[in-house]
Amino acid sequence: MTATRTPAPPRFFIPFLRLDGTFVALLLLCLVALRPLLLHDGLPNGPDVLYHTYRTAEMARSWEQGVFLPRWAEGMYYGYGSPVFHYYASLSYYLGAALMLLLNLTALDALRWLIVLALFLGAAGMYSFMKQQAGPAAGRLAGLLAGLAYVYSPYLVYTEPYGRGAYPEMLAFALFPLVLLAFGRLRRTGRGRDLALAALLGGLLILSHNLMAVTLTALLAGWLLWQFPGDLWQARRAWHTAGNDPRGFWWAQRGRLKPLAALALALGLTAYFWLPVLLEAGEVQLTNLTAVAELDYTQGFLDLPTLLAAPPIMDNGAINGLLHVLSVGVPQWVLAATGGFGVLALL
Repeated sequence: MTATRTPAPPRFFIPFLRLDGTFVALLLLCLVALRPLLLHDGLPNGPDVLYHTYRTAEMARSWEQGVFLPRWAEGMYYGYGSPVFHYYASLSYYLGAALMLLLNLTALDALRWLIVLALFLGAAGMYSFMKQQAGPAAGRLAGLLAGLAYVYSPYLVYTEPYGRGAYPEMLAFALFPLVLLAFGRLRRTGRGRDLALAALLGGLLILSHNLMAVTLTALLAGWLLWQFPGDLWQARRAWHTAGNDPRGFWWAQRGRLKPLAALALALGLTAYFWLPVLLEAGEVQLTNLTAVAELDYTQGFLDLPTLLAAPPIMDNGAINGLLHVLSVGVPQWVLAATGGFGVLALL
């Protein structure tokens, strides 16, 4: 006898390839987040906006000259040039340049469209991922709530597109739910085409933003490791129920290593970018990235007493805007405790 096969997932990978009223409602609700772009021209003057505008225009100029994977930005720094494309993930600039040349847009308008694309991609990806995780009974409602919560989180709805203008980072957050969706599908099917799709999306995530590529890929690996014991337990239970030889179980589970193979393939596909960055980091002054306290990521960590402190009765920061409450807060602790008890109850 052989083990029963898990039913194949739906044919369509993402919901906008088929009629889905809940998904359409999600996109319509997401339009509110785009209200500043719909009512005003240009872009807000965030601290990163000009950087990405110049780089997008420079990428388009390189494409017009036939250089499609430029390393050197000739027109920057008063014509002296800069190796910015050599060290900085450039997927957002590739997309921006494509929009400029295909639609005859300015760099500012191309970035406006990039914000729209990133917002809808994030909503679609989170909707599809949560629908996949929740199952057919509660999938659409779970996807709708998760998509709205993701898109309307303060960092994605305000800080990235308007407060900072950090478009590469926003694109990374937009791609991440699609990466989770692809790897979740690969976990269940093990098919070669799903492996290729997971590797492709994982590679795009790496090319979207340097720091977020490291952070989100580590989060992806943690999620896969979290799911692995449960998947293995269910497979072993099905194997014994089907009456198969126990000695052949572990060999039959070799396909569960395919997500790791997809991660390795994603790294290989993007080695043209990250490998020179690692090997030639000493050729530039990367330490300038943390030369001031505002840019030093180590300043963002809190000591444990501050993190666990009770919120103050009176918030002086609300008066002059200079002091910030950095403790976790009572609602967050209640939600964390509820989630912890829920995990224990499922064990």
